[in-house]
Formats: sequence, C-alpha cells, structure tokens
Amino acid sequence: MACEPSPSSVASLGEYPHPLLDWTWAPSEPTDGLQARDRLHIRMKGGLKSTIGLDLAVQAAHKAVVLDEQGRFITPVLTLHTRPRELDQLLTRARNGEQEAAVQVVMEPTGMAWFPVAVYGRSVTT
Repeated sequence: MACEPSPSSVASLGEYPHPLLDWTWAPSEPTDGLQARDRLHIRMKGGLKSTIGLDLAVQAAHKAVVLDEQGRFITPVLTLHTRPRELDQLLTRARNGEQEAAVQVVMEPTGMAWFPVAVYGRSVTT
C-alpha cells in the first residue's frame, strides 16, 4: 500500500521552522477527468526568481521544467532521478547563475517519491 503524504506528514518535516522554506498544501483543480488532489508546494522565503515543476515517478525517471518569474519556460522538459548530483544540476539551472536566488518547487506528491526531494531541498538551504 502506498503512503500518501498529508499536511500532517509534511508538518513532521517542519517540526523546527526553517528560516528559508515554507511548506504548504494547495488544492489542485481536476483536469482531464482526474480527481482533484492536494499538491505540495515547497517555497523559498523571500523573492521568487524561478519555479521548478517536478513530475515525480515511482519507478521511472522524474520529469522537470523550470519557469521564470513570469511563467515562461527556461528549460525544455528535463529527465532526472532522485540523486543529489542531478538535483544539484536542476537547482543550478533554476537559479540561472545566481547562487542565492529563491526557487520554488511544485510537485504532486506521488507515494513517498516526494520525500527524498523534500529532504534534499531542506539540506541545501540549511
């Protein structure tokens, strides 16, 4: 049985408030006949420079795109796995050369595939 994340499971990530991250849930609108689901939003506090849209996969590679602050695509669809090196490369592309640029990651929680990405996000901002 898959373990679906919930606001309470994400709250366990934030038992100690993080100075740079906000963890929030936002309902999504049903599309293409699919049920509405909550989406986990991990947002850097402060100014937002870009957004990473991350489509998580359980047994295959993840897909990601990076958008600028106006919602324009910065990258084509990228393929990556949950490996620190690959997540570093994605974050570097999203920051577009600005080491401290704020980046928002938007992903639909899929099983527990979201958890390692969330832990990575927390580790690079502490």
